[in-house]
Amino acid sequence: ILFPISAPLPTVATDTYRTQQLSTMLGMVVGHADGDFHELERKTLLDRIATSTDLSEDEKRRLEAEIRLNEKDPARLDDWLKRLKDVPERARDAIAAELVSLASADGDLHTDEIRKLEAIFKRMGIDQKSLYERLHAGSSATHTAGPALPPSAPSSKTASSPSPTRIDLSRLQSIRS
Repeated sequence: ILFPISAPLPTVATDTYRTQQLSTMLGMVVGHADGDFHELERKTLLDRIATSTDLSEDEKRRLEAEIRLNEKDPARLDDWLKRLKDVPERARDAIAAELVSLASADGDLHTDEIRKLEAIFKRMGIDQKSLYERLHAGSSATHTAGPALPPSAPSSKTASSPSPTRIDLSRLQSIRS
């Protein structure tokens, strides 16, 4: 995918860019888990990129291009799971919150999305109990836990977003069982 840039990108990506890239690609992994990368999931990722204050405009365009590229070939996303060990410890909780928020962005939590979240949480070394607490807490926990890049990532809830996600706790418990 070709895209215009205003200045040559640095030969080595910044930590801020790498963290946002990893968060975005993991979001795509979760978004594709149910077999349907919903438009609301896509919009959530693009909104987070667009409102980031820590990324240059060229870095934002690069991330948007990566989303388009990986939408066409979601099998490429599996390689991102191997990079979970590279998630900086300071960013793990925020990335986890973003992923839970993204999973419910389309208004429904699917079994496959929850399984994928379980695997990601486990690989990042985050207690599974934390995942279920976030899921049980619904949208309030996912919107207040904070972004992966504290000053840059926006809340996933915007004025044009649908109403808060409702989680069927009995369904979640049966999925967990």
